[in-house]
Amino acid sequence: MATTEPNWRRVDLISLADHHHIDPDDYCSYAREYISGGGYKASETNNLVSNFKKEPSKRGTYQWKYKIQAIDRFADELARAFEPDESYNVCAIPPSKVVGDPEYDSRFEDLFWRLRLIRPKIRICNAITRAYSVEAAHARASRPTIDEVYQSLRWDTEYDDLDYLILIDDVLTAGTSFKACERLIREHLPHVDFVAGLFWARRVFPNGTTP
Repeated sequence: MATTEPNWRRVDLISLADHHHIDPDDYCSYAREYISGGGYKASETNNLVSNFKKEPSKRGTYQWKYKIQAIDRFADELARAFEPDESYNVCAIPPSKVVGDPEYDSRFEDLFWRLRLIRPKIRICNAITRAYSVEAAHARASRPTIDEVYQSLRWDTEYDDLDYLILIDDVLTAGTSFKACERLIREHLPHVDFVAGLFWARRVFPNGTTP
């Protein structure tokens, strides 16, 4: 597979059709494009995302090194979205499983550990977590609604002093989780000035297909 360099850019009016929950005034940026339905062989990005999401049951197998490599790559590319001498509040859009669940994946903790080595002024805010485990969106027969995702989220009041927050996730699909997290943030931080999303990749559809 050809190696590509990330190019961080904002989801624009043309791209919005692929992410129907995202509004024109939402500030969501991405570095890559993930081909929907293409599988890990479809592109370098598909392969990286597939390895980043590799399930915890693969720990200890030869496949695990590819997950570590993907985490390192994501951290290196994510660091380019931040100015070296500036501080930022960042929070992961939480994965589907709670800590302690056998299927819980610590990929975002591992990502942030690596990111802090590169951008030490970044503040990692564990402000949003799952209140309970849910089925992964891609495994469901139908995609969850914003309300369903919102109901599964929990806010940590330790972070009630924030005046902005940058949400991090691997792939922007419909934007459901982003909007659910944004609702939770604005509910607890009515004074908040800025909520943004940084996604390693955005979902695109091959051959002119649509969601």
